[in-house]
Amino acid sequence: MKKLLVLLASSAEWYEFTIYSFCAVYIATAFFPTSDPFVGLLAAFGALAAGFLARPFGGIIFGYIGDTKSRSTALALAAFFMGVPTVGIAFLPGYETIGILAPILLVTFRIIQGVAIGGQYSGSVVILVESETTMLGKAKASANVIASSFGGILLAIISFQAIRYFIPDEFMIQGGWRILFAIGILLVVLSFFIKHIGDENTDKEQPKRAIKLPTMIAQNFRSIIFVMLLCFPGAVVAYFLLSILPNVIKQVLLDKTTNIELLTTISLIIFILTCQVASRFVKYFNIKTVIASGLFLMLILPVPMYSLYKFNSEMLIYFFVVMAVIFGMFYGCIMVIFAESFPKEIRYSGFALAYNIGFGIYGGLLPLVCLYLAHNYSDYIPVWIISISAIVGLITLYKLEPDCCKKFTSQTK
Repeated sequence: MKKLLVLLASSAEWYEFTIYSFCAVYIATAFFPTSDPFVGLLAAFGALAAGFLARPFGGIIFGYIGDTKSRSTALALAAFFMGVPTVGIAFLPGYETIGILAPILLVTFRIIQGVAIGGQYSGSVVILVESETTMLGKAKASANVIASSFGGILLAIISFQAIRYFIPDEFMIQGGWRILFAIGILLVVLSFFIKHIGDENTDKEQPKRAIKLPTMIAQNFRSIIFVMLLCFPGAVVAYFLLSILPNVIKQVLLDKTTNIELLTTISLIIFILTCQVASRFVKYFNIKTVIASGLFLMLILPVPMYSLYKFNSEMLIYFFVVMAVIFGMFYGCIMVIFAESFPKEIRYSGFALAYNIGFGIYGGLLPLVCLYLAHNYSDYIPVWIISISAIVGLITLYKLEPDCCKKFTSQTK
């Protein structure tokens, strides 16, 4: 039961992120009025970046609670503080009503959410990976938590399309988009269920001792750097098909006819399935080989596939599909590597800190930076960044792997 609740909480988090991305144009209009719509859109994504940059603080706070108190308590609190600001955004008056206070409160809500996300997703990964004893089981757990996260994204896409189908665009601009954020109340409810369902063995068996942050960082510095660098290609996987590419197509290439939401839905389904397949490959191949194969494909395929799309716009669906497959090959087992890079007694703290610094930097800045560079220089730059991230990932995977992770990457079962 607890595993199901953990997966549902993870789904809800990613639902909220995707809804914000899809509603960025409406949010820009409501909270960042300007004569240049593109500047308003950049401001909306700037608020998104502020939340992501707050993630490391959440990793420290909830990681400490998870390692010294209870995994469940940390996860429940994170879900609660993710849900409350989401509902707050739904009812927050716009700039025309309360003036400059509106964007200030929006950014504040995003920062609180960023702190909560810092503990929520990493907590989900730790609980699920720790519940398995074999490499195959851990790989499946990794694929499942990824499936739950991107399942939340699919729900967001479906919800967004359904609302837009039944509600005129004029009403969406006037505030209809807020309905999608009101659903965040489910996160608040889930937080209570997660807290009160009871701790399982992953909580009961863990040592309860004080953790000093400077000591933890010093003793696990290599592991922290390892995870942070692998978060670069990880962030590219998480945000390229969901946020970066759709906004480049719509806002930079000014393609208003392509059904981006449909292409994103197809690519997400393929991505989830590929993650499941990749997790099963550890029965036959070294887990590091499986991950590296995805990184190698991320290095060589994106630019040629994007060039085909630029030559023939009908090739866009193939670009989405190919990216989904190679992203899934890399990402399917990566959560095992992240979690097992730290010893159990400080796993929540160490993983949450490193993961959220990495994703706070890359995930928070990539959509903003890629959109800016594509708009002002070349729309190829975001695609080149995929290949650059793959190079960083390959070097990190084979040259910087911490000792405590090596025994896991050598297993095949």
